[in-house]
Amino acid sequence: HIFNVILVYLLLQQFLPRGRIALLAAILFSVHPLRAEVVAGISYRHDLLACFFTVLAMLFYIKFAERARVIFLGGSLLAYFFGLFAKEAALGLPLMIMAYEGIYKNKNLRQMTSIFMTNYLPYIFITGFYLWIYIFIFPNSAVSNNSLMGGQLLTHIALIFKIFFTYIVSFLWPFGVKVLPPLYAPPLKSIFEFDVFGGLFVFLFCIGALFYFSKRNKDVFFFLIWSLIFYVPISNLIPLANPIAHRFTYLPSIGWVAIFALVLEKVNSFLNKKLKSPVIVKSIVGGYV
Repeated sequence: HIFNVILVYLLLQQFLPRGRIALLAAILFSVHPLRAEVVAGISYRHDLLACFFTVLAMLFYIKFAERARVIFLGGSLLAYFFGLFAKEAALGLPLMIMAYEGIYKNKNLRQMTSIFMTNYLPYIFITGFYLWIYIFIFPNSAVSNNSLMGGQLLTHIALIFKIFFTYIVSFLWPFGVKVLPPLYAPPLKSIFEFDVFGGLFVFLFCIGALFYFSKRNKDVFFFLIWSLIFYVPISNLIPLANPIAHRFTYLPSIGWVAIFALVLEKVNSFLNKKLKSPVIVKSIVGGYV
């Protein structure tokens, strides 16, 4: 986990405009109570390994994009291979690499297509090899036997949004998070529960924010994409054996802490101008952390 915190800090430094924002986000990532389950449970080390190699692969690719040295591309591919075979959570990395090229390198679809064979094809090959192993060689019987949550499609969809809302609330207000949470199959009394509509609202808000920040703030846009892409494998679109677990949020929450730190920086700048007292803002942020 400590090594992951260092890598997260190095990754955020590549994007966020000020070093203190990256530091705040990395500190929040390191001590947030949602980390408790994955750090305290040794059997969940695959989540730690998947995050380590995924972030390392992204860092190597950024170096490759800057210096065009094949050794960095090779390091990225090797790290992606290890991350993927640690846990399928790493599957979103090729999409994040394409997002990086499009957002920060201003590559359009035609340009990205032209470098497909040299840059992206090896990642697709590794992904295909992994899926072949996962589906045909060592098939996960637990996945094929998982049924829809609640036994019906509508109930399953409602629980998807409820779980999403639960994760967001636990991130923003984590004071009730337990080391090993007992709730792995959240009950649903009605599809009209507040948490269901809350999850739907947050999801639609994220989609709207993607369109809004696509032209206004590259960093928020990139980490929103990061959050959503790495959330897909844990979203129960394909039913999971454990529908909800805090350890699942380890990788997507890198995007959450980055956006949270950026928002705090904006609030800090606004209040400093209005109140002329940065001590107040720092006290609030420090108290929360």
